[in-house]
Amino acid sequence: MNQRNFRPFLCSTILCLVIVRMASAQREQALPFNFDDGSQPQGGLISDSNGNLYGTTYYGGSGPCTNNQGQVVGCGTIFEISPPVPPSTQWTETVLHSFNGDGVFPVGNLVMDPAGNLFAVTLQGGIGTGSVNELSPPSQPGGVWTETTICSFGQNCLGEYPQAGLVMDQTGNLYGTALGNEFRAGLVYELTPTQNGAWQQTVLYNFSGGSTGSTPECELVLGSNGDLYGTTTAAGANNVGVAFELSPPPSGETWTETVLHNFGQTTSDGSEPVAGLTFGPKGVPLGTTTHGGQFGGGTVFGLQPPPVPGGAWGYKVLYNFGAASTDGTTPYSTLLFYNGSVYGTTSIGGTSGAGTVFQMQQLSPGTLSETETYSFTGGRDGAVPMSGVTLKDYALYGTTTGGGFQNNGTAFRISH
Repeated sequence: MNQRNFRPFLCSTILCLVIVRMASAQREQALPFNFDDGSQPQGGLISDSNGNLYGTTYYGGSGPCTNNQGQVVGCGTIFEISPPVPPSTQWTETVLHSFNGDGVFPVGNLVMDPAGNLFAVTLQGGIGTGSVNELSPPSQPGGVWTETTICSFGQNCLGEYPQAGLVMDQTGNLYGTALGNEFRAGLVYELTPTQNGAWQQTVLYNFSGGSTGSTPECELVLGSNGDLYGTTTAAGANNVGVAFELSPPPSGETWTETVLHNFGQTTSDGSEPVAGLTFGPKGVPLGTTTHGGQFGGGTVFGLQPPPVPGGAWGYKVLYNFGAASTDGTTPYSTLLFYNGSVYGTTSIGGTSGAGTVFQMQQLSPGTLSETETYSFTGGRDGAVPMSGVTLKDYALYGTTTGGGFQNNGTAFRISH
């Protein structure tokens, strides 16, 4: 298989990024879910040093969870996908854990610590209104993984109905977002391991609505300065969300919020960001908005750090989705920055209306150009990607919530 060598592109400001859609020569391989092994994954994939991929499915598995019509939909799974062993060309999927009330409906990406433990977030279950679960690998290959609920929202953890996965710092602390709490506007929390093996939650910040933002549904990102960055889907100056930075205090537990941008500043500005931020060229935060923009299909935007401490951040809409009938729209995707390029997905739109994968590159400062993208067909290759992509060995990996076998979704690989 020929592999594409991604050329490095350097970028010094948020004004010199360009979206280049992935060429139609892309080769797509899909592994469809069959419900027993999971259904409708909403999070992306992560990889280990051996090339194995890990993710979650929102539904499916052996759990007894039902929908509003009383139909069994499963409680979701955590799975592993292993690369093919020559001469085979088939990837192999293994269900590591089927949720069964210990957590219900996993959301967002997994996090893996150096010991190989996986951490997942579920929207419901865990005795309360969502959970954080640790999945530990077996002592012998092929053994059973061990699941432990380390945080039950509404019980031993504040907040409720978390919408996204976690981020881990270098010392093993976990950071995430949840809804509810003091002002019913959401919160940012930290989970710290204790000496007795339990985990301790600390609420770092309570959103109050209004100018501070409300309803954080994003995965956070850690800055090199120890600050946390993210977005909210609601409130702010225009009630369509904010991009924020949280800075740790000299002492105590309450962090300080700085609003980096109020979305909806103009009629063509992006609105309601669901995804978090990604650090791009020279520390420039990049992100997507699900709605808004010049054509109403969402945006890709960049934030420029202030030239002096305490100054105002710059903001620029880098691309407006929905410019053409075959353009992707409505991105829920966190962006991936690698070697000068930026990658992401749109949940709908494209040639068949089933979503796209896109790539951003710098061609020349201040120049934007759009070429053909990879478009999901809604068939075996998948439909409606809700998460971002992982780049490994010059190929892109991700998931779709629909398409595949009986619309249970897929895990996919895109390469040349």
